[in-house]
Amino acid sequence: MSQADMNQDKRAGSPLIEVSHVSKCFGEHQVLTDVTADFNAGEVAVIVGASGSGKSTFLRMLNRLERHDAGRILIDGQDVADLSAISLYQEIGMVDQRVHLMRATIADNVRLAAPSASDAQVVRACRAACIDEDIEALEDGYDTLVGERGQSLSGGQRQRLALARALLARPGVLILDEFTSHLDPDLDERVRIGVRTYLPQATIIEITHRLQWSEQADHVVVMDAGTVVQAGPPAKLLAEPGPLRTLTARGR
Repeated sequence: MSQADMNQDKRAGSPLIEVSHVSKCFGEHQVLTDVTADFNAGEVAVIVGASGSGKSTFLRMLNRLERHDAGRILIDGQDVADLSAISLYQEIGMVDQRVHLMRATIADNVRLAAPSASDAQVVRACRAACIDEDIEALEDGYDTLVGERGQSLSGGQRQRLALARALLARPGVLILDEFTSHLDPDLDERVRIGVRTYLPQATIIEITHRLQWSEQADHVVVMDAGTVVQAGPPAKLLAEPGPLRTLTARGR
């Protein structure tokens, strides 16, 4: 095992995340109100709710891309406000709807998350994100230049390239915000299998509007109007009248 692999393995632990009474305002607009939620180490958690319910803002506070106005967010008992930016971003990887790519080769774009990663490690991450076949079909393969903001790639290719970059760093927590929105159902399922196989011990927290995936999660958080209205194992939530059952019925 290389030194890079050893360093990545040390970061592959799965911290417990505790969100306690968190609130957030943008100007006079209250986005989140008294949000409380726990995410156990190593679980797959799904956050669902109508558009505008505060899901993305909530997730962006976990790695301090947004600052909360009240409450606490703890990772392994440490307040995220007290963690250095480097340690926080090593621990938490994120793939959201705004994919950021630079004018560089595909390999260099993936390697942004782990500059010392070998070519073989880059390929393994791309294979887990199910983007490797697309890359190899290009004339220059991994040496293909990506245009500004990735316009030379499709939306689904950009999403999977961003996912490969996040996977390469082997974070303990992986945050996913509609990360398969451009993919068809079959590829969506393959990507999910690839992620879990590549990071078997990571805590994965995902926002999705494809409610079928909530039924396969370990834990579901339902948000509405900036607050948590229901949380727990999906089988339990679906067995009783409530927000998740209502959302699922509407989606079918």
